[in-house]
Amino acid sequence: GKDHVEVSRTLRNLGLAYGTLGQPEQQKEMLERALQIKEQHFGRERALQINERHFGRDHVEVVANLGQAYGALGQPEQQKEMLERALQIKEQHFGRERALQINERHFGRDHVEVVANLGQAY
Repeated sequence: GKDHVEVSRTLRNLGLAYGTLGQPEQQKEMLERALQIKEQHFGRERALQINERHFGRDHVEVVANLGQAYGALGQPEQQKEMLERALQIKEQHFGRERALQINERHFGRDHVEVVANLGQAY
């Protein structure tokens, strides 16, 4: 059905596509729905553990991408809230230092994804 957990993956991908197309309102809408479905099925805390094991980093990426959508819409408070939440999830799962190392390795020394985005929200 429309609330099946697999639908959330498609909604996330659609949200990313809308973001790439410069349509942040649609991006936000898709990512909010994706996040709602995941948390409805797994609960807020459990969603990350399950998704990490079965789907990869999908859950935390939905939160981070939603923060970026809020930023593009000129909603810095909501952007900050989502990016802080993404950072908290990564720190809980990997530990603060490990989360930063993973982002640094993936994005390069000068682009620490979540922390840099969080800095933009302030």
